Amino acid sequence: MVSQGLYHQASTDLGVVTRSQLILAALGDFSMSFRKIVLLLAVFYLKLSKNHH
Repeated sequence: MVSQGLYHQASTDLGVVTRSQLILAALGDFSMSFRKIVLLLAVFYLKLSKNHH
C-alpha cells in the first residue's frame, strides 16, 4: 500500500512538472509570435508613413 502511495505521489509530481513545462513552452511560443507581430506592424507602419510623405 505504501509503495502504491509513493508511486501515485511521484506520478502526480511528474504530471505537475510536465504541465508547467508545457505552459512555459506555450508562453515562450506566444511571446515569440507576439514579437513577430509587433515587428511586422512596425514595418507596415513605417512603409505607410513613407508612402504618405
